[in-house]
Amino acid sequence: MKKLYYGADIITMEKEGDTVEAVLVEDGIIKQVGSLAELEELVDTETTTIDLTGKTLLPGFIDPHGHIAMMGTMSVMANLRECDSFADIKDVLTRYIAENNLGKDDVLVGFGYDHNFLIEESHPDKFVLNEVSTEITIFISHES
Repeated sequence: MKKLYYGADIITMEKEGDTVEAVLVEDGIIKQVGSLAELEELVDTETTTIDLTGKTLLPGFIDPHGHIAMMGTMSVMANLRECDSFADIKDVLTRYIAENNLGKDDVLVGFGYDHNFLIEESHPDKFVLNEVSTEITIFISHES
């Protein structure tokens, strides 16, 4: 099934400021973009034409289960994804404290460890975290 979209600000995202007059989609795949006259030549009797009445159309990404909103928050956390042991976790957390000049009034958050891949095959507990600091509040979260 073909669909021809037109009558909108169609932004291709190929180059800055790049716009076209129309988009031809076939079976859910963008087949061609260009001028409306050029794409109308490719229309047949089974093509649905859709006038977007001045709206804006641009490529999009639909993710039904995304964590993109967490990316900003995670960028200021200690990344524990590469840790293979409690020693690695303590190392990363200790370095994070030093690099970020954390003090007793701060909170250290780490993310991404997976007990299934740690040598100890268990979750780090308060005793492990207390070896990093007993003054700074430390919270770590599992990869899942």
